Amino acid sequence: PGFFFRQAHDLWPRWLLVARDEAGAVTGYVLGAPAAEAGCACLLSAATAPEARGRGVGARLLHRLLEGMASEDIRDVRLTVHPD
Repeated sequence: PGFFFRQAHDLWPRWLLVARDEAGAVTGYVLGAPAAEAGCACLLSAATAPEARGRGVGARLLHRLLEGMASEDIRDVRLTVHPD
Protein backbone atom coordinates (compact mmCIF):
# COMPACT_ATOMS: atom_id res chain seq x y z
CA PRO A 1 0.00 0.00 0.00
CA GLY A 2 1.08 3.57 -0.67
CA PHE A 3 1.07 4.56 3.00
CA PHE A 4 3.63 1.83 3.74
CA PHE A 5 6.07 3.22 1.17
CA ARG A 6 5.49 6.76 2.42
CA GLN A 7 6.26 5.67 5.97
CA ALA A 8 9.30 3.65 4.83
CA HIS A 9 10.61 6.66 2.95
CA ASP A 10 10.17 8.84 6.02
CA LEU A 11 11.98 6.32 8.26
CA TRP A 12 14.72 4.99 5.96
CA PRO A 13 15.05 7.30 2.94
CA ARG A 14 18.50 6.00 1.98
CA TRP A 15 17.25 2.41 2.00
CA LEU A 16 14.25 2.81 -0.30
CA LEU A 17 15.59 2.74 -3.84
CA VAL A 18 13.39 3.02 -6.92
CA ALA A 19 14.33 2.30 -10.54
CA ARG A 20 12.61 4.08 -13.41
CA ASP A 21 12.74 3.62 -17.16
CA GLU A 22 13.47 6.34 -19.70
CA ALA A 23 9.82 7.47 -19.61
CA GLY A 24 9.86 7.76 -15.81
CA ALA A 25 7.77 4.67 -15.11
CA VAL A 26 8.74 2.68 -12.02
CA THR A 27 10.44 -0.56 -13.02
CA GLY A 28 11.46 -1.81 -9.59
CA TYR A 29 12.26 -1.02 -5.99
CA VAL A 30 14.12 -2.40 -3.01
CA LEU A 31 13.55 -1.56 0.66
CA GLY A 32 15.78 -2.19 3.64
CA ALA A 33 15.59 -1.24 7.30
CA PRO A 34 17.90 -1.35 10.29
CA ALA A 35 17.53 -4.30 12.64
CA ALA A 36 17.58 -4.12 16.44
CA GLU A 37 21.16 -5.41 16.58
CA ALA A 38 24.03 -3.05 15.78
CA GLY A 39 25.60 -3.74 12.38
CA CYS A 40 22.54 -5.63 11.16
CA ALA A 41 19.77 -4.73 8.71
CA CYS A 42 16.84 -6.43 6.97
CA LEU A 43 15.87 -6.58 3.33
CA LEU A 44 12.14 -6.01 3.71
CA SER A 45 10.87 -5.96 0.16
CA ALA A 46 11.98 -5.98 -3.46
CA ALA A 47 10.13 -6.17 -6.75
CA THR A 48 10.54 -5.53 -10.45
CA ALA A 49 7.86 -4.82 -13.02
CA PRO A 50 7.19 -7.80 -15.32
CA GLU A 51 8.53 -5.92 -18.34
CA ALA A 52 11.80 -5.17 -16.50
CA ARG A 53 12.55 -8.74 -15.41
CA GLY A 54 15.66 -10.33 -16.81
CA ARG A 55 17.27 -6.95 -17.49
CA GLY A 56 19.32 -6.62 -14.29
CA VAL A 57 17.08 -4.02 -12.65
CA GLY A 58 16.65 -6.02 -9.45
CA ALA A 59 20.33 -6.94 -9.28
CA ARG A 60 21.40 -3.30 -9.64
CA LEU A 61 18.94 -2.17 -6.98
CA LEU A 62 20.07 -4.86 -4.56
CA HIS A 63 23.74 -4.10 -5.22
CA ARG A 64 23.23 -0.38 -4.54
CA LEU A 65 21.26 -1.09 -1.37
CA LEU A 66 23.98 -3.42 -0.05
CA GLU A 67 26.67 -0.85 -0.92
CA GLY A 68 24.74 1.81 0.98
CA MET A 69 24.30 -0.47 3.96
CA ALA A 70 28.00 -1.37 3.98
CA SER A 71 28.90 2.32 3.99
CA GLU A 72 26.89 2.60 7.22
CA ASP A 73 28.81 -0.31 8.81
CA ILE A 74 26.08 -2.87 8.21
CA ARG A 75 27.77 -6.27 7.97
CA ASP A 76 24.82 -8.62 8.40
CA VAL A 77 21.74 -8.38 6.18
CA ARG A 78 18.74 -10.60 6.78
CA LEU A 79 16.02 -11.37 4.31
CA THR A 80 12.41 -11.26 5.47
CA VAL A 81 10.02 -13.55 3.63
CA HIS A 82 6.34 -14.33 3.74
CA PRO A 83 5.71 -17.63 5.59
CA ASP A 84 3.82 -19.06 2.62
